[in-house]
Amino acid sequence: MAELPLEAGEPPGVEMFGMLELRLSSSNGTGFCDVYRLKGRKKKPFQAKIYRPWRKDFINLGTFASAHEAAVAVAQQRLEG
Repeated sequence: MAELPLEAGEPPGVEMFGMLELRLSSSNGTGFCDVYRLKGRKKKPFQAKIYRPWRKDFINLGTFASAHEAAVAVAQQRLEG
């Protein structure tokens, strides 16, 4: 099933995984916000990192075997604060 593109100002989609909210992204190739694909990596090609605008840096959450695992790590970090 194809997803409709987001309109300007519309919040990103959310997928629930237990109590965690995985933020979906139509503009990111992985399908999730804050999850990035690392080129040349075969075992753990997905990296999860969260941008902190007040410090102008990133929190690196590690590398993962799937985009879904990385999105779960991002959701857990956001839940913990």
